[in-house]
Amino acid sequence: MSVFISSFISHHCSGFSRSFIEQVARTAVAEGGTTEWRRLGSESPESEFKKDGWVSFRLPGGYTLKFSRRFLSLNYDKRWSALLTLKDVRRAFLSTCKRTAIAVGASEILLLPQGTKIEDLLSQDIDFPGVKQHARRYWGPPDLDISHIYSESEVSLLAAGRVHYFILSLTDLSAFT
Repeated sequence: MSVFISSFISHHCSGFSRSFIEQVARTAVAEGGTTEWRRLGSESPESEFKKDGWVSFRLPGGYTLKFSRRFLSLNYDKRWSALLTLKDVRRAFLSTCKRTAIAVGASEILLLPQGTKIEDLLSQDIDFPGVKQHARRYWGPPDLDISHIYSESEVSLLAAGRVHYFILSLTDLSAFT
């Protein structure tokens, strides 16, 4: 598993707001720094959001925030296998996810490898329960345990034909502050 880490989190912001993105970035990412729009062809983040239904920003610390109409995706430039096997990587990412969820008023997080079919939902007007339904339909129920640090051999034994993922509540993240 050589892909990066991705999370999906609902939000309650009606429409795109650059100040909302900046506020989420300041709350979520402990490092200071600049939030940078990842231009995908439009004149501005506002026009890109209007045209595509989502917009992407690079955050400090190796994070990318993709903001769509009803949920956001927070990605981390660390390997998915590192999240499963390394306590420090897990703690860093889950702490950021928890701060992000609190900042946007979410109570759950979907955590999975980057680059799955779920990312295609960013451009659709779908809510977070719909995102979870799609994950269950594609791959079955979540099958990973957040309290377990997996060994390399356990990770290599995970079925290759299935996406393995977590659905976490803020309560599940209480140990990761």
